[in-house]
Amino acid sequence: MIRRPPRSTLSPSSAASDVYKRQAYAHEFETPFGTLTIGGAVKVMPGWTFDAKIDIDTASEDIDDELSDADKRDTSWGIDLGLLYKPTKIPGLKIGLVGKNLNTPKFDTAKGNTYKIKPMVRAGVAYDFWKITFAADIDLTANPTFIPNYKCRFIGGGFNFHPFSWFSLRGGIMGNVAEGDEGVIFTAGLGFGLKWFQLDIAGQVSSKKGHFQEHAIPRYTRIQISLVSKWF
Repeated sequence: MIRRPPRSTLSPSSAASDVYKRQAYAHEFETPFGTLTIGGAVKVMPGWTFDAKIDIDTASEDIDDELSDADKRDTSWGIDLGLLYKPTKIPGLKIGLVGKNLNTPKFDTAKGNTYKIKPMVRAGVAYDFWKITFAADIDLTANPTFIPNYKCRFIGGGFNFHPFSWFSLRGGIMGNVAEGDEGVIFTAGLGFGLKWFQLDIAGQVSSKKGHFQEHAIPRYTRIQISLVSKWF
């Protein structure tokens, strides 16, 4: 059986859509020991669930009618908070802590029950050296997924080599310490183009393999292609 975790750690997760409106604010505090930035966001989260049973011999033109009353839309809201600390005596070092959905957003579902998105907390550290950034992060909470009895808690680390504003090369490893069926997941990425318009390609592949139709394939793979615009 091949199982795919619902989210990734080093590159670019809920029953509600991840497309939402967000209002964020952050403030920077200068202290004798370094700079502390505290930020937060309040976001509107639309949710859409389905619950329907369709006979296997249902004609394709009748499926839309079968699904017409099978969905339920609901809207909730979430609170995210973040901290970023940059110590004075170690230039280039950054330590961060992020909490998502701290208020446990709730959605009414098509089955008549309530779906809750539990809070997620993550910590990370990064260090800038010359034109290379080294980073590591870990989930401080074990997060539920859509797979029954399967949770994810990722830990990972990697580097980002950015010798020019128009080019970057990334690499790293990550793993799910809550379950671990995928083994070590290797990550890599490449970005190039003008500063305000770049093409970014990222990929991930696991060390452990599963079997599909007598073929051995990685238990976890991911490829992402995106366009990135930087204005500041």
